[in-house]
Amino acid sequence: MEYYILASHGSLACGMKSAVEMICGDDCPLASYDLDHYETPEDIYAAIEKQIKADLQGEYIIFTDLLGGSVHNCLLHLGQHENTVIIAGMHLGLVLGMMGGEKEGTLQQRADEAIRMTMPMITAFAREKILENLTYREEEEL
Repeated sequence: MEYYILASHGSLACGMKSAVEMICGDDCPLASYDLDHYETPEDIYAAIEKQIKADLQGEYIIFTDLLGGSVHNCLLHLGQHENTVIIAGMHLGLVLGMMGGEKEGTLQQRADEAIRMTMPMITAFAREKILENLTYREEEEL
């Protein structure tokens, strides 16, 4: 079985879990760990490692909020387990893409593909780009 774990500073992971459950339902194997509810990243690490050790046959996809952040750096040590992949820079599209994507290949291959597929979802829209998109849509309607 696959388990999806969200870990972050503040309450981001809890909020992300809420958003995922709104879309997918609340029966998916999803857990969140926030520094608002744990004193240190090491406490989050201990809780997740306990879960992994309780089911060594499961596969664990761990999303962290910030590459190089304290939560991510601490949880990287969970990568010592063969059945675990850690993905930095979580966003809703990425989490949903990993949960709903193809289940073929290694965890690393699947994570790389989910990241590749959701990269176009990250973009900035300032006035110039918005006007450009509006002009493009108007021309297509003609």
